[in-house]
Amino acid sequence: MFFAKVGAAVLLNRKRLVDEPFLLDNNTMAYSFDRQLWDVAFGRILFDGLDLTSLVQVGALPSYNASDVESMEVTIPLRIEEQSRIGLFFQKLDSLITLHQRKVDKLKTVKQSLLEKMFPREGENVPEIRFEGFTDPWEQRRLGELYEKAGRKNSGEYGGESIISVANMRFSPADRELAEGYLETYNVMDLGDIAFEGNRSKHFGHGRFVENDIGPGIVSHVFDVFRPKTQYDLAYWKYAINNERVMGAILVRSTKASTMMHNLVAADFLKESMPVPTVPEQSLIGALFVKIDSLITLHQRELEILKNLKQACLEKMFV
Repeated sequence: MFFAKVGAAVLLNRKRLVDEPFLLDNNTMAYSFDRQLWDVAFGRILFDGLDLTSLVQVGALPSYNASDVESMEVTIPLRIEEQSRIGLFFQKLDSLITLHQRKVDKLKTVKQSLLEKMFPREGENVPEIRFEGFTDPWEQRRLGELYEKAGRKNSGEYGGESIISVANMRFSPADRELAEGYLETYNVMDLGDIAFEGNRSKHFGHGRFVENDIGPGIVSHVFDVFRPKTQYDLAYWKYAINNERVMGAILVRSTKASTMMHNLVAADFLKESMPVPTVPEQSLIGALFVKIDSLITLHQRELEILKNLKQACLEKMFV
């Protein structure tokens, strides 16, 4: 096992197992396992759990001494057989964790690729990839034909438990008592409505729209809310309205930059236009992305379960 002993890297507490000859520089050190005393797989797991940062000496460059590492005491099974079985168990667990992580990463890559290819490029009206049976160009529609500014205030029918977090699109009940009448300043956001969230990020250069797919609720008055005016597919618009490839250029023209975020100019936004597929095609596209997101969520949950299981076993299988 080798690891850093000098510099900022020591604070990361990273160790690496190397199974072939290698050279060390003066900023690293290594522990060589005596095969008469150690099962290597077991030793890797044990070393991963050691907090070497507790040995760090603070100075111009953080570091620790080899003697301090050598003086650390650990408890290990005397029988190599027991070590081997523990090491093998964690190897299998790590393999499952890696497998599910790769599935999550692959599904996210597939999703991103389809978000780019199943929506037309700027200035075009036909996407690169379509479902069989759909060949007609998408219809160019003005956003004012598709949405209208929603101005309904909360008249008291919604309480604090109905507050929606636009950033995460989930209900986020107030964690403190609000002043009387304050909730009446909130805007009502119905299922299918979209709200503009103006924070810039590496994925959304001029803010983004988020669709309400969780049910009726209320949002802060700082969010502009728009209501659909025509027949539509809920799932399709969830992904279309939140797609930087689709909305990026539109928001460049219909937002104004402020200190920390972008402000939407509703009138300019509603004058913009975009290509729109028929509702049957919308339904197929929306269902596909819902399925992909369901698979991503499934593997993420399994990944979290495996990580929690590993952590629990690390706590109970080592002294």
